[in-house]
Amino acid sequence: MYASVPGSYVIFSDDGGKSWSRSTSIGAGGSGECQVAAMAIDSDSPQLLMASRSLLGRYVSYSRDGGETWFNTSLANSLAPQTPCESSLVSMTYTGVFLDTHLYLTAPHSLVRQNMTLFTSSDGGYSWDKGEVVIWAGPAGYSSLAYYKLRLYCLYERGDVGKEYWDTLTLATLSPLVCCV
Repeated sequence: MYASVPGSYVIFSDDGGKSWSRSTSIGAGGSGECQVAAMAIDSDSPQLLMASRSLLGRYVSYSRDGGETWFNTSLANSLAPQTPCESSLVSMTYTGVFLDTHLYLTAPHSLVRQNMTLFTSSDGGYSWDKGEVVIWAGPAGYSSLAYYKLRLYCLYERGDVGKEYWDTLTLATLSPLVCCV
């Protein structure tokens, strides 16, 4: 159906799941395990942000057309160092406009799978904080974020020092109001 194209993409439906389409690829070779977050309602601002892992770090890319096409793909250097590991991404839009959206991303903040960290961005993912909120300093891997009733919930793989990063699944509860800058 589709030629093998390096990079991340999304599969979406505009008719309630009756049919499905594939977006363009962000074209970043070796990227994968992407996460997408909604940011704004108006069409003049980027509506979606995609974050995806790669051997080089974390790529971010933007869409104004509901995810059909992606533009402005770049490495998010402010998230470095990043090990090639799936991350999780959620957004909270307080008034429905682009500049009032806070993005939250969790990922190991290290060259190896350890130091599960929460990063925040209040400018649409163009810059990120320095990762001051460390959820777990030991071995850590994949994570999944959810937002509910003014709380962030992070389900993540973790291990004790000297153990594998996937030994335990742990749920951390965070207050995004404390994490915002």
